[in-house]
Amino acid sequence: MGFTILGPGGFASNAFAWAEPVRARRTVFAPFADVALPVIDPADIAEVAAAALREDGHAGRTYELTGPEAISPRGQAAVISEALGEEVALVELFREEAHARMARFMPEEVIDGTLDVLGVPLPAEQKTSPTWRGSSAARPAPSARGSPATCRLSGGARPGARGRRRPPPGRTPGPKPDHAHRPRPEAHDLPDAATSGRRRH
Repeated sequence: MGFTILGPGGFASNAFAWAEPVRARRTVFAPFADVALPVIDPADIAEVAAAALREDGHAGRTYELTGPEAISPRGQAAVISEALGEEVALVELFREEAHARMARFMPEEVIDGTLDVLGVPLPAEQKTSPTWRGSSAARPAPSARGSPATCRLSGGARPGARGRRRPPPGRTPGPKPDHAHRPRPEAHDLPDAATSGRRRH
């Protein structure tokens, strides 16, 4: 039986975890506020999968999938602000705060790797992929997209997964930002699944 492997990065839909604090307080809470990653709309992943199933030439291939641009949590908050027509503030979490919250729904052994991807990503993890192209390339940042893109797999996509190596657990993370003047979040404001769609390392 033939196969095609799709390797999406972070899901733009993880921003739905901010829905309640945005409704209640026009505030989102996230670690690494200024680290940008090319998150992808799950609807785009579905369209690529549909194309791979219906079209010839994709058997045995592996496609890396990302959105059309890298966007940070602060950038996502700005897009949400624009969509609502009201300011949405971002409160940046310490890594330890994010770790404690993620431990409620994520296995302990993958939390640090996930935080490494979110906070100190490898250059390859910040690049956009040429695998797909279509109308979403001209759309706003992924967190604001509300309908699927018209996607086509690029003829330039290559077989095989892109090599990805990370240092072993326990490596020293990058410097922490200054949080001296930020308000501390209430526990109920923290997203329960803010990174559930991330690839684990």
